[in-house]
Amino acid sequence: MTTATVSPHKATWLTTALDVTNSTLPWTDNHNGSSDASSGYYAQSQYVSRQLMLTLSPLLLCTGVVFNALSFVVLQRSSYRHSSTGFLLSTLGVLDTLSLLTGLLRRWVLALTDNAVDVRLTGSVGCAIHYFLTYASQGLGSWTVVVFTVERAVSVTVPLRAKQLCSRGRMVCVWAVAATVVSGFYAQLLGIVSIGDFDGRAECYFRQVYLEYGEGVFVWLDLAVLGFLPALIIISCNVVIIVTMVKSSRQARNMAAGSDVSNRSVTAMLLVVSFVFTITNMPYAIYFATMPFFPLETDYELGADWLAYNCLSLLYYVNNTINFILYCASAERFRLAFTEAICGLRPGKKDVSSYSDGCSGNGRSVNSTRRMDTA
Repeated sequence: MTTATVSPHKATWLTTALDVTNSTLPWTDNHNGSSDASSGYYAQSQYVSRQLMLTLSPLLLCTGVVFNALSFVVLQRSSYRHSSTGFLLSTLGVLDTLSLLTGLLRRWVLALTDNAVDVRLTGSVGCAIHYFLTYASQGLGSWTVVVFTVERAVSVTVPLRAKQLCSRGRMVCVWAVAATVVSGFYAQLLGIVSIGDFDGRAECYFRQVYLEYGEGVFVWLDLAVLGFLPALIIISCNVVIIVTMVKSSRQARNMAAGSDVSNRSVTAMLLVVSFVFTITNMPYAIYFATMPFFPLETDYELGADWLAYNCLSLLYYVNNTINFILYCASAERFRLAFTEAICGLRPGKKDVSSYSDGCSGNGRSVNSTRRMDTA
């Protein structure tokens, strides 16, 4: 966050995508000289922010890794094999885990060691690779939710052609194109960031020759790719889905029971996941988009800003943690698959594989294996 030794432009980019370096951590004793009251508030904000990171970061990390692993196991059951839903949600779980391990884990270690240990300062190659993995995993996660939302919108608006248009093969291709574009965008970090000396500190940051581009252009492109553009597409598609479902509610009652239950279950899952994605990501993106218009001059402002940043960054990582809970809460099909995976089907329980996915790869009940693809 902005301190007396870091320019506003630099501090903005350094913290974009949950990604701070040593000189931008306020609990390092760097702050503006001002009144005792504001200095006291700044110190309190440092303490509270650090305690938040020390307490909530390991909780989110542990639960996130476990929940994402459970989701992956469930999504390999017969009801999701070879379905586009299974592929996209499995991929999302892998990306969420990678985001936690590259972004939040580093933040926790920095707070735990008072900035003594930073994986990015192990070497220029490690600096560039870590930056790329952190940004790419978050960007790919956002666009995986976008692809899932578009798939559901197509399935709801043109149900008779959904199996053809939203086959697993087509969705894999669509996701691969999106992943190539997003990864290609963030691949530039491999060449434009390195370890350098900034204000007497070693930092993993833009090379000097790319400093103006990084601080003036990349930060806004990153906000668009990571937050605003995905949110715009997701919200638009959700509006289409909800309007279409309301208008066709009577006709839906006449559809085959199994197919209707399955499609509604997956669509409900999508609406919940995309809603949580929006409310956990957009505050963070809005924070950075408005940051240049509110210069921080006093210790009170710096302290309040840093505390807000930490709360919003933890909220962001909540989205990488709780998808398993959202799946269980919103989709009976997923709950049945979870019961099958963990406990085995109990007598009298309906086999979850009898549900048909509206966008399955072969247009029938899915009972074959599915290979997991990762970013």
